[in-house]
Formats: sequence, C-alpha cells, structure tokens
Amino acid sequence: MSQWFTSPDFKEVRETKVRDVLNGNIFVKNFATRQLGLLVLLVFLSFLFIENRMNCEQKLARIDELSKELEYEIQVALQVEAELNASSKKSELEKTLEKYDIPLHDLTERPSYIRMK
Repeated sequence: MSQWFTSPDFKEVRETKVRDVLNGNIFVKNFATRQLGLLVLLVFLSFLFIENRMNCEQKLARIDELSKELEYEIQVALQVEAELNASSKKSELEKTLEKYDIPLHDLTERPSYIRMK
C-alpha cells in the first residue's frame, strides 16, 4: 500500500486539480489511460443494468395487464356459470315442449314398477 503512495501515478493524482477534471485533461494522464478498460467495463455494465431494469419494468407492466384481464375473464365465467345454473334442465325442457306444442305434463302420481316373473 505504501508503494502506491510513492508511485509516480499517485503523484499525478495528487497534482490533479479541479480545472483538469473540468477541461478533460484528466483523461490524458497516465493513471487515467491505464484505467480506461475498467471505465469501459463499468459503462458497459451500467448500460446492461439499465436495460435489464427497463425490461423488468415492461414485463411487470405486462403481468399487471394480464392479471387484470384474467380477473375480468374470471368474473365473466362466474356470471355465465350463474346464468346457466339459474336455467335448470327442467325449465329448458318445458320451454322446448311449449315451443313445439308437445302436450307433456309432470306426473301427479308416483310411477309404478312392472315386475316380470
């Protein structure tokens, strides 16, 4: 660690002023050019991070949209099911018989069984 403080690169860092940072002269110094690969890697990783976040937000928005659509479809299915349960088979049969004028009525007596020997 003490070797780093005595190196010429550290001397360049110590001599760097705010003016060098503002006018861009910091990028032509030796320590900056040696760290250029790291800087490019950090920029690349930050672009990946931003792209990944945007992609995740788009997917979450799509998931929310689909879940709302699913809730609507579930409500429609429940409504249709309730309508079908309300119209029983017996009432549908009676409507069909009335439509075709078939004289069929409900039994008033209990059915009898025929037993054969």
